[in-house]
Amino acid sequence: MSDTIAVREARLRRAAARKGWSVAKSGRRDTKGGYRIADPQTDAVVHDGAACEYSQTLEKAEAFVGDPKNAETVDVDNLNAANDQ
Repeated sequence: MSDTIAVREARLRRAAARKGWSVAKSGRRDTKGGYRIADPQTDAVVHDGAACEYSQTLEKAEAFVGDPKNAETVDVDNLNAANDQ
């Protein structure tokens, strides 16, 4: 039996919080849908994607947060460059 989307989202949020990140889901009116992983203090996006864009699927967000190479926060210069776009 597979987990429901709500269970997976809760698990994703807890895992991201352990790394100091927040996860936001796009609003219902947004036709793109998707998730955004960001540093809550700076609101900088930490995943690959444009700033303020909810470009991650649930599966991609889970993979990003669960990947050990992403345990450290992303270089601040990279975050600034991504958010300036």
